[in-house]
Amino acid sequence: MVLFIQCMVVCLLFSLAILVQLIKNDPVKNLYNYPPNIQKRVKSMKEYEGRIPSRNDKLTFKLMGAVVFVLVGMLLVWTAEVDGFLGAFIHMFLLFTVVNLYDLIVIDWLLFRYVKRFRIPGTEDMVKDYHNYWFHFVAFLKGIVIGLVIAVVVASVYSLLFSLE
Repeated sequence: MVLFIQCMVVCLLFSLAILVQLIKNDPVKNLYNYPPNIQKRVKSMKEYEGRIPSRNDKLTFKLMGAVVFVLVGMLLVWTAEVDGFLGAFIHMFLLFTVVNLYDLIVIDWLLFRYVKRFRIPGTEDMVKDYHNYWFHFVAFLKGIVIGLVIAVVVASVYSLLFSLE
């Protein structure tokens, strides 16, 4: 029951973060979350020169996200009072996978396809690319690997910290 509640809360917080980002930010800042053809067109447009994030920016953002997820994961595993490495690993991996699946279905396959605010000006005609299920599914698969790594890190740190008691 704790895992279910945590999944619901984390998905809600994830949705709020996306909503805030959607309202406040320029979609070009998230260019690397867009299918390749959209990225290619945006990179070729003069009005976006100097606004496109570098690969290093993308990597830095992803690493910061992973660190935050590890820290939050530690808190969630601790509040769930799981036992040992295996319990922490399973709890964290299931939580990460639920959020990853939520991102795929709700954010990527539903909202990204239909909410015009996600469209980058100058790419509105690329409907087929915005409706690219495969691109987002591959990102989901990569997310599973990232989730495994994060779950191992969280479970390792958790079991080390709480085996010292």
